[in-house]
Amino acid sequence: MNRFLLCFVLLAGAVLLPGCGGDAPKPGVIAPPLSPATTEATATTGVTDAPRNVVFPVKIVLEAEEFTTIQDKHTDGTVVMMVKHQKQGAPISFIDIPDGFIKTCGLEDKKGAGKLPGRASYAFDVPRDDTYYLFLRAQWMDDCANSLWVYIDQEPWYSIEDQLGLNPVQKTYSWAWHPLFLEGTLKGYKLKAGKHTLWINVREDGPKLDQFVISTETSQVGEAAKKPKSSE
Repeated sequence: MNRFLLCFVLLAGAVLLPGCGGDAPKPGVIAPPLSPATTEATATTGVTDAPRNVVFPVKIVLEAEEFTTIQDKHTDGTVVMMVKHQKQGAPISFIDIPDGFIKTCGLEDKKGAGKLPGRASYAFDVPRDDTYYLFLRAQWMDDCANSLWVYIDQEPWYSIEDQLGLNPVQKTYSWAWHPLFLEGTLKGYKLKAGKHTLWINVREDGPKLDQFVISTETSQVGEAAKKPKSSE
């Protein structure tokens, strides 16, 4: 029997000799069958493709002091909006609406939407058609200084007004998030992908304005928002 035929016969019997494609097994040891874990089918078990058509939330952060335009004075020259900086805790920059200017200027009509002096605009882009909600991070001063007029594109003026952030014992306000509600329901803006403009206007004197968040999410809590890396 030639060597090739001998190798074929021995391989068929799971016995290998030197020169027949492998090392000889130890006497009395039979080579084990292939483990199922080494087969192609089980090697891919548990590996799935990344989820498709996942819609991630959108969050646009606008710093109040980084306005596009501002009208910060009354016609008599009185400053009604000013940028200030605060170092208590984390450094913060914000728009301050000085307390007392409404009385000083003889302006007491707080019901006329957008009619008081003190206005700023903020240009922003949204990446897709969706419903967006507006949140303001502010520190109210008291119950007569806890509101602001807001306006997006061609929608009417709406007022953000609440008592969020109030310490009932000390009767003072801390920084807090103030959502825009309309008749008790969170107000949603149906915005098309592209450019839009947020306008704000003084409604009462005394508030401090830190940030605006325009988001597809229905809540905004915690400390000051961080700008997503994609928008920096």
